[in-house]
Amino acid sequence: MHFGGWCISEVDQVLNVLLTTAMFVGGCVAFLLDNTIPGTIEERGLRKWKAGMVATKSLDSKETYNLPFGMALMKRYKVFSYLPISPTFTGYGWRTCQEAGSLRSRPDNAEASV
Repeated sequence: MHFGGWCISEVDQVLNVLLTTAMFVGGCVAFLLDNTIPGTIEERGLRKWKAGMVATKSLDSKETYNLPFGMALMKRYKVFSYLPISPTFTGYGWRTCQEAGSLRSRPDNAEASV
């Protein structure tokens, strides 16, 4: 697709990429319609949308990442907390690696680093 006779090929390439990306075009159309179509907050549905946002749980909660089923099993067995794809994953024990590194660097433990 070629957009007119731009003298600068880089501008033509940028416009080609942006205007052939459906998400960019949809976002631009939504921005345009949201800011040009008249209507009250009630008519545009913003009042119900805001009321729904207040009524729902906070997204900061870890419960957001829970699976729809099987969470009782995953919380019961600690092995799931070691799997990075699990919602109960607690992270890696980097602190133990740092402590081991600090033991090696101490001069009083010279035989430990040999």
